[in-house]
Amino acid sequence: FTPADYGIIELVNITMFLLGVLTVAGTDSAQTFYFHQKPEDVDEEAHKSQLVAASLQRIFINGVFWIVVFLLSWQWLSKAIYEGEVPFMVIAAALGGMIINQLQMNLINVFRLTYRPWLYVVMTSLSGLFSALFGILFIVVLRIGIVGVFLGTILGSLAAFAGGIWGIQRVFPKGIPWQTFSLNWLIKLSRFGLPLVPSTLLIYVMSTADRWFIHHYLATAELGIFSLAAKYSSILLALVSIFRLGFVPLATEMLHHLPEELHRFFEISLRYYIG
Repeated sequence: FTPADYGIIELVNITMFLLGVLTVAGTDSAQTFYFHQKPEDVDEEAHKSQLVAASLQRIFINGVFWIVVFLLSWQWLSKAIYEGEVPFMVIAAALGGMIINQLQMNLINVFRLTYRPWLYVVMTSLSGLFSALFGILFIVVLRIGIVGVFLGTILGSLAAFAGGIWGIQRVFPKGIPWQTFSLNWLIKLSRFGLPLVPSTLLIYVMSTADRWFIHHYLATAELGIFSLAAKYSSILLALVSIFRLGFVPLATEMLHHLPEELHRFFEISLRYYIG
C-alpha cells in the first residue's frame, strides 16, 4: 500500500466510526445499565435475554437506517468528503463491516457483563485474528486492494458473531428470544441511550478532528502517514481500556444491588486507576 492508500483507509474508518456512534446510539450503555437491574414481572434470565435481543434489534434497525441514508447521499458525500478518491465498492464493504462489527461487539459484551472474561477475550481475539487472516488473503494473495481490508473486517466480525451466538447459549440455556420484538424495551433503550449520543459525538470530534484537518489542508498521503504513527498511541489506550472493561460491569451491578457501597468502590477504584 502507498501512504495515500493508508490515508483512504483511515478516512473510511473515521467515517464508519461516526456511523457506528449513530448506529449504537447509546445502546451499549443502556444494556450495561439495565442488565443487572432487578426484574419485577419476569425471572432474571428472561429479563436479561430479552434485553440482549432488544439491544441487537435496535442496533440492527439503526444500522440499516443510517446505511440507507448514507447510500442515498453517496453522490454528494463522494465529492464533498472523499473528493472522489474512494471507490463505491470500498464504501459498500465498509458499511457491511460496520453494522456486523457493532452487532458482534454488543453481543460479546454480554460475556463481560456476566463475568466470563475468557469467553470475552476469545471472541474479541477471534474477530481480530480472522480479520487479519482474511485481510492478508484478500490483499496479498488475491490482490484486490483496499476493499480487501474491509472484506476481512466483515468476515472477522461474522466469525466473532457466530462464536458469540454459540457462547450465549452457555449464558442463557433457554436461549435468546430473537423472534420477539419488544416495543417496551426499545423505548427504554432509546430513553437511556439517546441522551448519551451528543457526548459520544463530542468524543468522536475530539478523536478524529485532526484527521479531517490533515485531509482537508494537506493530502490523503499525509493522512496515511499520520494514521500509521498514531497507531502507537493505541498501546496506552489498551492499558486504560483493561481497567474500564472490568470497572463498568462491577459498578452497574453495585448500583442496583449494593448502592450503599458504591462510594467506597469508586474511591478504591480511582485510587488504583491513578496509581
